[in-house]
Amino acid sequence: MNWGGAANQTGDVPTPRSGHSLTAVGKGTFYMIGGLTKEKPAGPTNDVYKLTLEKNSNTWTKLSFGSGMAPLARWHHTATFDGQESIWVFGGYTGNFAGSFGKKKPLRRYHDDVWIFHIPSESWSQPPPAISSSEDGA
Repeated sequence: MNWGGAANQTGDVPTPRSGHSLTAVGKGTFYMIGGLTKEKPAGPTNDVYKLTLEKNSNTWTKLSFGSGMAPLARWHHTATFDGQESIWVFGGYTGNFAGSFGKKKPLRRYHDDVWIFHIPSESWSQPPPAISSSEDGA
């Protein structure tokens, strides 16, 4: 048991980050969502990258969503593949720094929302609200 060197990375290699999620969705295919980047200014992102592992190289592809619906930038969220065709993302938070009387004070917004990333269409949606019924005792 030992660590091996990474294969060559090609394509849209993401910037260094922390607090992101990397979700396996099949043999050799992963999706990286969000995280806190080291870019200036540093901050959370809602980027989505697809990673395809091959024998001699690892290829990154940055996905774009145009003006379509997407979650707010976040980090320290969870992401889980449903075994079919979607990745479910929950929570995390947005951490920013803003001036407060000359001092830098962290401002954080904690998220309690759920987002669904549909792999075939490479698009985001949110689940509909739960409906309760008095007939089933809910």
